[in-house]
Amino acid sequence: MTLSACAVALGAMGAGEWSLDHALDVTFEGFAGLVTTLAVGGGGALVLLALCWRPPAPAPTEAS
Repeated sequence: MTLSACAVALGAMGAGEWSLDHALDVTFEGFAGLVTTLAVGGGGALVLLALCWRPPAPAPTEAS
């Protein structure tokens, strides 16, 4: 949760002068940065969940 909160805050505030987006002249600050951060982060989490989640194996039953 702490990493998520920091990522959202960083997306809303902007990364600063030493960031790659500043070097490429891409600006996502304020509300646009917040929405972009939530969309990319949430989308990445959903893709990771879809690719890596496996349902638990069924419990073995005992034969009588």
